[in-house]
Amino acid sequence: MRASAGVHDALSRHLLGSDRILILIELNGGNDGLNTVVPVDDDAYYNARPTLALPRTAVTPIADGLGLHRSMDLVLPMWNDGEMAIVQGVGYEAPNLSHFRSMDIWHAGSESSVVEDTGWLGRYLHAEHRTPAPDEPLAVGIGGALLPFRGPTEHMGMQIGDLNALDLVLRRGGLYDPDDVPRTLGGFELSFVRELFNATNTYAFAVQKAAERATNAVEYPSPPATLPAASTTRVADQLAVVARLIKGGLGARIYHVVHNGFDTHASQIDGHAALLQY
Repeated sequence: MRASAGVHDALSRHLLGSDRILILIELNGGNDGLNTVVPVDDDAYYNARPTLALPRTAVTPIADGLGLHRSMDLVLPMWNDGEMAIVQGVGYEAPNLSHFRSMDIWHAGSESSVVEDTGWLGRYLHAEHRTPAPDEPLAVGIGGALLPFRGPTEHMGMQIGDLNALDLVLRRGGLYDPDDVPRTLGGFELSFVRELFNATNTYAFAVQKAAERATNAVEYPSPPATLPAASTTRVADQLAVVARLIKGGLGARIYHVVHNGFDTHASQIDGHAALLQY
C-alpha cells in the first residue's frame, strides 16, 4: 500500500503553489468503521454483531444500504453539499494485528512485511522540497508518532509531543526557560543545556510568532464527560492551535493531530458514540 504516484500527484496539485492545507486527524486506537459507516441492509453485519450492531433507528441513511452513525449528524450538511467523501474498504494485504506495528505500517505506507523507517508524508515532502524550509516547518504534528514526517535524510516537519509542550513553545519560543535555574555553577550549566536544546528546535520561534499574529474567532468545545478515559488528547484544542497557526500565516502545508480513545474493547456503544460526536 505504498503511497502511489497518483496520491503524490494529487497532493502536489492541491498543496503546492496554492493556499490549500491538508489536516490529518488520526483516530488513534482503531476506529470501528462498520459502526461509523454502517451497512444497514447487510444481514451479515447483524449476524456477526449480535450485541454491537447498531439498530437502523440509530443510523442516518446516506446512500443505498449505507448510513452514518447518528452521532455524526453534524457532518450531514457537508455530505449533502458534496464537501465530504467517504472511502470504504481501505486496508492492506496480510494485516498485522498489533496496534503499534499497524500504525507504523499506516504511517510508513509500506507493505506489512516491510519495516520502513520513513513516513509517506516525509517522503512526499522530501521529493518536493529535498530539505525542510530554513525558517518555517513544512508540516506540524501534535501528539502523534515521529514516523509520519520522517524523510530519507532528515525530519521534514516539526513534531510536538503534546499540548502542554506546545503551550510552552507558544509562550516563550522553546520548551525550557533557561533563566529558571538555581544561581549556582550547576544552574549555569543547566541554563546552557536548556538554551542549546531550545536552539535545536529551529522552528519554535516561527511557530510562536505565527500564534502571536492570530486569535481564534470561535470557541472550540470541551470534551464531554461521557468520553472514554483514554481520550485525553483534547483534539478540539489541537485543532484550535492549528487554526491559529494557519491564520497567523505559518508556512506549513500539512498538520497532523491525534484523537485518542478509539481502542474501544469494552462498553463500546456509549463510548464510541461520544467519540464520534466529539
